[in-house]
Amino acid sequence: MPATRDLQRAPVDGGHVEYVVHGTGDPMLFVHGAGIADAFLPLMNQPSLAGIQQIHYRRRGYGQ
Repeated sequence: MPATRDLQRAPVDGGHVEYVVHGTGDPMLFVHGAGIADAFLPLMNQPSLAGIQQIHYRRRGYGQ
């Protein structure tokens, strides 16, 4: 499973968002709700998601 230290940063509208991409295949974007920015990280190693490129990001204002 990718760790929070594996998150990369991308500039967006004068700020940054942190993200991690895991796996290959058709992309699936994970958008967290309020409060728990890394809620989806444990899902990234689930066998049922094999063959799917998983993109997890922290919304602006969360994380570093």
